[in-house]
Amino acid sequence: MTMIIITKLVGMMLPVIRLMTLSHPIVRNSIRDAFR
Repeated sequence: MTMIIITKLVGMMLPVIRLMTLSHPIVRNSIRDAFR
């Protein structure tokens, strides 16, 4: 059950994160460096 809730939360947050990263290239670069 917890995995379903986590996947739903991630699915809801992904579009918001995508919009934020697209509007802020500096944030996108920092996130890219964080995931390296």
